Amino acid sequence: MHFIDKLPGFVVYSDSNIIGLITYIIQNKKMEIVSLDSFIENRGIGSQLINKVIGKARMEKCKQVWLITTNDNTRAISILSKKRI
Repeated sequence: MHFIDKLPGFVVYSDSNIIGLITYIIQNKKMEIVSLDSFIENRGIGSQLINKVIGKARMEKCKQVWLITTNDNTRAISILSKKRI
């Protein structure tokens, strides 16, 4: 069980409104994306957040970034399957 409000992450703002956020946890040099929310579709917000997390994983010398999603979430699968740490 994760308490998302206690996890590190990144937020994307437009004006003073949150339009996307991502949280993660690092254990044993592996980073799990716990939550990813993009409130406006087709603007690259999710990709931007994933890129920030991958950058953080590199800084922390993580060996892997992963997430659990449904197999119908083809956007998330597509974005992460093309990324390398």
